Amino acid sequence: MTGAGPAADDARARLLAGVHAQAPALVGIVPFGLVTGITSTAAGLTPFETLAMSVVCFSGIVQIVAAQMYAAGAPLAVILATTAVLGLRLVIYSAGLAPWLGHLALRWKLAVAYVLTDHAYALSIVDFTNHPDRGNKHWFVLGTGVASWATWQVAVAIGVFVGVQVPAAWSLDFTFALTFLALLVFVLADRASVVAAVVGGGAALAAYALPLKLGLITATLAGIAAGVTWHALERTWSGRSS
Repeated sequence: MTGAGPAADDARARLLAGVHAQAPALVGIVPFGLVTGITSTAAGLTPFETLAMSVVCFSGIVQIVAAQMYAAGAPLAVILATTAVLGLRLVIYSAGLAPWLGHLALRWKLAVAYVLTDHAYALSIVDFTNHPDRGNKHWFVLGTGVASWATWQVAVAIGVFVGVQVPAAWSLDFTFALTFLALLVFVLADRASVVAAVVGGGAALAAYALPLKLGLITATLAGIAAGVTWHALERTWSGRSS
């Protein structure tokens, strides 16, 4: 029983379906947002700058990396280039959703693009594939995104409040590393991801001494290339075996 029909397909129902699908993941968003707020203020950003960045970019990874590079004195151009590389995966996500959402007006595309996250993309692909005939698909994506966005902003704001109470003598630099180590548990879902992580980590160590924090960009590109290459090889091997 699919539950499909006019009532299940209206905008409100699809929005609530997206919120419901995203709800279990909100528990994991809270600690990440707290750490992001704390570490951003510890890196030297003001509370206003931290909250403004959280609203503008809506990406924990981008915000933490940008704050870390800012604390290290990296030029603005390098920070922008690095965060742009980190956001390249969203281009792939957008292309993946295009067959279902490509017909939308520009304002809806912009709204979906703003709230699009890794988890929202995964949930949307599963829902769209299982229920291809349901309407208002963009409202489902918006439901997942709005739930994440609201939870994220509150968590970051609490983190900012906590962060400004921490004495400057208490170095919180280690929380950057802890955050990314925790993220590895969720992103290493297949061999291609593991290869990308290993190659990217090795490249980061090898390129650590590069000026202007260019080692991070180098490592990111190396990891992406390794993951894509491995995925292509797996598809080739699978085709030959069949």
